Amino acid sequence: MSTLQDIILDRNLISAQDLAPYREVSNFTLLTILNQQFQITETELYPLIQKAENIPFIPLSTLTIDPQFSETKLGKEIKNMQCIPIYENQTTIHIATNNPYQPALQQFTSNSNKKVALTLINQKEIATFFHTKTTSENTLPQIGRAHV
Repeated sequence: MSTLQDIILDRNLISAQDLAPYREVSNFTLLTILNQQFQITETELYPLIQKAENIPFIPLSTLTIDPQFSETKLGKEIKNMQCIPIYENQTTIHIATNNPYQPALQQFTSNSNKKVALTLINQKEIATFFHTKTTSENTLPQIGRAHV
C-alpha cells in the first residue's frame, strides 16, 4: 500500500525537494502543511486520503445515520471528536470524518474493542452537521495548525 507521501509525489502535487523537510511529520500535520503552505485544496486532498487509507469518500446525504446511536455515550464521544457517528452493530462502529489522521480519532480506533469503519466526507458536510461555519470551501479548519 502506498503512503500518503508516496501518493503526493506520484500525483506531482509538490516536488520531492519541497516534501523533504516534512518526511517525519505525522499525516495530520502534513495535511495542514499541504493546505496552508502549498495551497492544496480540500478537493485535491480527499482523493489522496481515500487512496492512502482505503477509505470510501461518500456524500453525507447518502449515508443513513442512526439517530439513537448518535445520542448514546459512544455517539457523543464520537461527536466530541468532530466526527459523525453513523451507526453501530455487533462488530463495527461506523464513523464519518473529514480527517482520519486526527489524533483523538486514531486513539479511539486503536482503543476500541470493535472494528472502526471510517467514511470520508468533506469539511462542509461536517460543518453543516454541527451547524458551524467553515472559513472557506478550500480550507480544512478541522485539520488544525501545523507547527513547522
